[in-house]
Amino acid sequence: IVLVTGVQTCALPISLPTRSAPDAVEDTSEGEDDSTSTGASTPKTPMTEAERAHALELHTTTTAASDANLEASRFFRSNDLAQAEALYTKAILLDPSAPLLYTNRAMARLKLGLLEGVLEDCASSLAIKEKANMKARHYGAQALMGLGRGREALEEAKKAYEIAVKEEGGSLGSVVSVVLKCKKAAWDEREKEIGRALV
Repeated sequence: IVLVTGVQTCALPISLPTRSAPDAVEDTSEGEDDSTSTGASTPKTPMTEAERAHALELHTTTTAASDANLEASRFFRSNDLAQAEALYTKAILLDPSAPLLYTNRAMARLKLGLLEGVLEDCASSLAIKEKANMKARHYGAQALMGLGRGREALEEAKKAYEIAVKEEGGSLGSVVSVVLKCKKAAWDEREKEIGRALV
């Protein structure tokens, strides 16, 4: 997409659907095949100035969120967790629709001991992307365990394990370790309840 405003030209590396409107501007993008699954060709319709401005805004916002996420990750690796958490928050404010940003902040909050915040971030991430969201389940299990909610932690840890096995990623060992810790926490929680019932 090429955005022309006055004498400035801004090329956007994204493709958006177009539609006709009275104040339409000709779409000059080339090389895109708009064929449908039946092989029929559909004519391109011009994109309005408002649509182009919206595309530019989305691109700028997503880029800024990505930049904040990368900077936060650098602080996280250098163990400046408070700064990392603040920058992950900035990234989320710029792009609240990215589930990865919430799990990144959950990871920082977990290390900071902000367990309720971890649960909020995991819930937000799962609300956007529930399927195959191993990190949200994994961090959520750890936060629940830290809050003394062993049985809930075990359920989340089992879900993280199922996803990790399917993905065959390098995090399986860490996930298994958390499952085992959650099993012990769930057992301890059950024993305490039995002890209280007997008193």
